[in-house]
Amino acid sequence: SLRPETDGNLLRVNEALCDMLGYNTHELRQHTVLDLTHPEDREADADKLAQWMTETEDALTFEKRLVHADGHVIYALLNMGVVRAADGSPTHSVTQVLDISERRAEAERLTALALQDPLTGLANRTLLTDRLTHALIRAKRLQRPLSVLFCDLDKFKAVNDTYGHANGDALLIEVARRIREAVRPGDTVARFGGDEFVIVCEDLADDSAEAIADRMRTALEEPFGLSVGKVRIGASIGVATTAGADVTADGLLALADQRMYDEKQAHTGTATADETGADEQGETARPEPALLGLAGNQVDRIMELARRHLRMDVVHLSEFVDGQQIHRAVNGAAGSFGLTPGSARPQEESYCHRLLNGEIPSVIPDTALDERVRGLAVTADARIGAYIGVPLRLSDGTLYGTFCCLSHQSRPDLDSRDVGFMEMLAELVVADLDEKHAIHQRRETIAEMIRAEEVAIALQPIVDLRTGRCLGVEALSRFPAGAGDPDTVFAAARETGLGLEMELMTARRALAHLPEVGRDQRLGLNLTPAVALQLGRWPILDGLPMDRLVLEITEHEAVESYADLRERLKPLRDRGLWLAIDDAGAGYASLHHIIELRPDIIKIDRSLIDGLASDTARRSGVTSLVLLGLDLGALVVAEGVENAEDLAAAADLGVDAAQGYLIARPSTDPRDHACWASDADLLPTLFAAPTVR
Repeated sequence: SLRPETDGNLLRVNEALCDMLGYNTHELRQHTVLDLTHPEDREADADKLAQWMTETEDALTFEKRLVHADGHVIYALLNMGVVRAADGSPTHSVTQVLDISERRAEAERLTALALQDPLTGLANRTLLTDRLTHALIRAKRLQRPLSVLFCDLDKFKAVNDTYGHANGDALLIEVARRIREAVRPGDTVARFGGDEFVIVCEDLADDSAEAIADRMRTALEEPFGLSVGKVRIGASIGVATTAGADVTADGLLALADQRMYDEKQAHTGTATADETGADEQGETARPEPALLGLAGNQVDRIMELARRHLRMDVVHLSEFVDGQQIHRAVNGAAGSFGLTPGSARPQEESYCHRLLNGEIPSVIPDTALDERVRGLAVTADARIGAYIGVPLRLSDGTLYGTFCCLSHQSRPDLDSRDVGFMEMLAELVVADLDEKHAIHQRRETIAEMIRAEEVAIALQPIVDLRTGRCLGVEALSRFPAGAGDPDTVFAAARETGLGLEMELMTARRALAHLPEVGRDQRLGLNLTPAVALQLGRWPILDGLPMDRLVLEITEHEAVESYADLRERLKPLRDRGLWLAIDDAGAGYASLHHIIELRPDIIKIDRSLIDGLASDTARRSGVTSLVLLGLDLGALVVAEGVENAEDLAAAADLGVDAAQGYLIARPSTDPRDHACWASDADLLPTLFAAPTVR
């Protein structure tokens, strides 16, 4: 207990408190509470004592740091009961002091575990996602470049399977060290899972992302010294850069991941043991599309956690398909059990099949003592000493397969608590499987749409505001009912890795309508910058008159390298291809596309046109774009015109042409196309006043 009018003089103490703080009773009573408090906490604790004096609360609970007699810090939880006189004033307190140092240390350890990869000490996926999300916000606000580098080691699995996971772990630790040295101070380096690493680089004014990637490749090509000798591997690195576009962390990671995979496909890494004479090993099998991105990401981290926590030799995730058990992902000494990703065996031969049929329990600590499995061929062939497994069911109740651990040695300590731990991890695995399954389903839907070319092309005219004649048409995609609007479908295609195929398919269908366009008119195609970069590689433009085509690039999409895009498009523009910047004034980096690409057409976004007649701010914005068009010699088009007043205002400000529902809705009807291809005046009754220049 202690007295309030002092710094917390101790009236009585018990031996437990003396033992906790390292004093005898006499020594301890010579100290005040503030004497025993950590110096950094004394001011706050003095405030608590003052609060106790003035408030009417009879109980206080708070944490604080105490200092042991030998100087080390003790984290304590204080439960203080206040004793009051008849007038309500506090006379003293009775306080229970609990040493929570171990609990606090465990909490800090778990926090570090939640944010840090335990093997390499790098940021884990949780911390990476948080930092990347904040970096994207800064990049957008400051209009500064942000790059993500996705690194995957070549042939790491060969090293891990050949020399064991201890050498594999040592290799990963050294890889992490070399990557840290190759990047800049302040760059975030994270272990994404397995042998994948991600680097986030902000504001690359003096150091390009490719230069950092090259330094990483050089560092990782040098031999690694392991206990078995020197080993050589390599790395595939994908780079994705943005400078303020509306892109998500997952989207930027997916783009970098795809580019890494493209690089990996372009070359085959090797793993060789310089001093052991071991044979070169094949590369890890890439998961099937249904589980693309599963191994090596979230699930790989969960599997590693299961293996390390349960001290088992290998963890494997299996799917049951048509009587076969397919090993979708493995972690640990897989080769010693005859397991490889993608390999299959008859379902009835496995422990997991017997588990699902109720023939064996979820945990077998010692197979030699369990007659249900002791005589099985798989027990002897794989030298299974202990087993623990749980079923995996998707959220809709569908049985997917099993999540299992194996050990060559018996493990008498395994019990139902370990089964509970595996069941908890299985829930996390199922969450990831559900997401991958949904992505796979979307991918299959998109792939079928591409295969069947399930798109209708609607044309919408662009009309000269001086003559009323159609200058050309824009080709717009229309997908089957239920598929979603075009933005949704194209976004889904990009998310599932089919963006290029979807855009090329729709472009090919649009080009088939060129014969319906008037002889002096042009057909406009919408392509993202990423696809436009590759346009010259594809035969869809072969033999077509370039001077009758317009490539429309939206200002909502980021351009990684304007120099590359200009270089790729130059041969096509030299042959007459027109370039338009779509959605001008509303998208990526404001007017940056226009300045860098110097288009032939500037299409003003509908957000500036809607309300133009009555909004001075919109009029100023449109005027700026008209003047820019005059300087560049570019045609200026108003998009999304829906009323006569806005159309008249656009004409008054010097806009050259317009398109929108007021003039004509997009149409798939050949009769509309024939009308627009003629010299008909499409504007005779549309203006509120005769103000066309």
